Amino acid sequence: MVAKLVSLAVVVSAVSAFGCTPGVPRLDCTSADTMRASLEEMKKSLSEDEKKQLNVALVKEAQSGITAMAKEFSSAAKVGQQPPSIDEFRAKFDATSVVKHLHGKSAKEILALANGPNSSPPPPPPPPAQ
Repeated sequence: MVAKLVSLAVVVSAVSAFGCTPGVPRLDCTSADTMRASLEEMKKSLSEDEKKQLNVALVKEAQSGITAMAKEFSSAAKVGQQPPSIDEFRAKFDATSVVKHLHGKSAKEILALANGPNSSPPPPPPPPAQ
């Protein structure tokens, strides 16, 4: 019985992590190279406006990741722990670390996160040049 529950939990987790829509490009944050490649793949199916919105959303989400990490370092310093070394700091603040919460998400899911109920929507695109 426990084994069945565990295997069901694994299946549900996998479906949640990778979504139910097959063939939709998803962000892969396992390394900087895979992140760049998967982001380019995601953008192929987007309009120019959607690409701009995705870029804004990624910046917003990276800022929230940086803020969370800064709070983590700050709280460590407040309790008298040794401050992190430069290498630890760089490892924590690399490109993949600040957006690791977006791993496995599609462009639409990233836009929804960035434009959630407590967030301001991205600015409208500029009017076309005449």
